[in-house]
Amino acid sequence: METTEFATKEKLETVTAVLQKVLKRIESGEAMNQERDSKIAFLLESSKSKSSSQDFIPQPPKKPINPNAETYTLELGHGPYTIHRDDGESDRDWDGRKKHLMNQRVGFLNSSGVSGTPEQEAYLKEIYDRLTAHAR
Repeated sequence: METTEFATKEKLETVTAVLQKVLKRIESGEAMNQERDSKIAFLLESSKSKSSSQDFIPQPPKKPINPNAETYTLELGHGPYTIHRDDGESDRDWDGRKKHLMNQRVGFLNSSGVSGTPEQEAYLKEIYDRLTAHAR
């Protein structure tokens, strides 16, 4: 009977020590939360007191899209996405932007579980060609 009491007493001491550690962590977390909240309140208050004209950084105006510009549209995860060729954009830059969009399309197809599409096949062929050319 004494051994069970001893074991129970020992277990109670262990549980008490663990609970004290947990309580200290909770208290330190609450202190950190209060400190964070006071910083947020200070920042909000200081931003209200400043003039909004001082903080205003003008954004450059967006260039209007040329209705006659070349476009390239692909279906991505969020729907169709269209890019427009900028006026005076070089062929190399335009091809690079189209290639980037196609890479996003292939990534979308790969992540959706689709395989064997013409886009994926062309992408794999391009990678293979680039690797074999580099190996020479």
